[in-house]
Amino acid sequence: MSLTRLPNDCIYDILKYLKNDRTTLFKCLFVNRFWCKETVPLLYANPFDNYGKNRYLIIWTLILCFDETEILQLKNLLCAEPYNININPEYKPLFEYTKYLENVNSVKIIDLIVTWIGKITKEYYYKNFNIIITIFYNSIIRQCTNIKYLIITPSYFLNDGENIKTFTSNLSKLKLLRLNFNDEVNNDNIFEFLRGISKYCLNILKLEISFLNFSIPLDYFCSIIQNQNNLKAFKILNYDNNESLLNDILSFLEFQKHSLESMEFENVDFDFISFKNFINLSNLKYLNFHNCKGGSLDQFEILKFSSFKLKELIFNEPTWNIDILLFIIKYLGSSLQKLSLTKILITIPLIENILIYCSNLITLEITIHSNVDLLIFSYLKNLKIRKLYLHFFEEFNNIDLFINLSNNLPINIKELSFYFVSSFNLLYFKEFLENCHNNNLKIINSNYLINLEFLKIILDYIEKNNNNLMILGILELEKNWNDDEMILLDKIKSNGVKIVDFNRIYKEFSYDFII
Repeated sequence: MSLTRLPNDCIYDILKYLKNDRTTLFKCLFVNRFWCKETVPLLYANPFDNYGKNRYLIIWTLILCFDETEILQLKNLLCAEPYNININPEYKPLFEYTKYLENVNSVKIIDLIVTWIGKITKEYYYKNFNIIITIFYNSIIRQCTNIKYLIITPSYFLNDGENIKTFTSNLSKLKLLRLNFNDEVNNDNIFEFLRGISKYCLNILKLEISFLNFSIPLDYFCSIIQNQNNLKAFKILNYDNNESLLNDILSFLEFQKHSLESMEFENVDFDFISFKNFINLSNLKYLNFHNCKGGSLDQFEILKFSSFKLKELIFNEPTWNIDILLFIIKYLGSSLQKLSLTKILITIPLIENILIYCSNLITLEITIHSNVDLLIFSYLKNLKIRKLYLHFFEEFNNIDLFINLSNNLPINIKELSFYFVSSFNLLYFKEFLENCHNNNLKIINSNYLINLEFLKIILDYIEKNNNNLMILGILELEKNWNDDEMILLDKIKSNGVKIVDFNRIYKEFSYDFII
């Protein structure tokens, strides 16, 4: 009896589901012509995020898509000492791979070109390096019509005014734009690019701007913000002591107050920042402060009048006074489902504030420091959270800390994620699990580079303490396991535990702006 053939739409949906599993997708190329045709666009939508050891080979694929002029330019630069490589201009690829690009990150492209040059020369030799980069960029700008995610340093990328007009007119599908202004900018091509973004890119969902200089006129940014149909997320980076610019940008965000859901501040100095306009962003649900400094408690007091109800609040390594954190948690905590306090010393007043003001909290993310007051764990036990993410960034020499932490886990905990430094002593992890008797725990997730010792600890925990564990999250899921490791993995799986990638469970920022 022959099997019913799946409709093409179903096959495409299956392949699309596998878009982040590059190993499986590569195998799908060889099933038949249709599968190959549908798989290639998925593989080349975001080829620069491939972290395999041969990832630089994507550069050869890009070269295959060069036109005759670009090939001639590259040959003149590379077909001589110290490079001596052959490029065949007659060879035509099966697919126009560059046209499938959806994710273009100028920083990653430069990194790949650097790696590629290092592979084709006996020494790292950077003769004509900037010209080589320009050739690749011009090719991408000329051919790409499907870009959805663009991270760009304009001063490195934009050289040809005519190409810029073509490029921006092809960016109507853009969903994410990050602009890195890392040099003094006084370039008509960059201003032309920003005007084009404002004119053609009207459906950006997330906009990120990184400032290391302030030479771009405010009007360009305000025009881009104001013209968006449905801006969902905004991020500002590397902003330091310019009194008016960020305040003006925040005021223009009011044009997007009914759609804007996420705000991120990274490396921002708040000394001169006012939250007067910020509190009117009525739809805001996600707020992230990463490595921020400056500002007084008086500046933050206006947040008590905020019109928004946050779902997620993140503090990552701020240098603020603890009173500012306590104040923000007090007035923004009632609606929170996730609170992240990374690289912050957890104190009793801080954990008390969480207990009092964050009654709807589901997920708590904290850093455990070696000098933590062990009394805080008795407060931790009273939280009603279901997910706990623990970071260990230091060397530890107190095993009682881990025993105490394990004995005071909240009773409702179903998911534990561990983020260790590479030098972390697994003995402490072993003691933690041996003293963990929470049968509600369904998921353990760890970024520790898996070895035989780690697998023994996990298996021992399952067999002695918790046969209800359902999921184990690990890094390097596709590593080459040795025989002993495979035996232990099979035993763990035989206990009904599914092995998944660490990053499928742990997400630093939950907000997903892509629709």
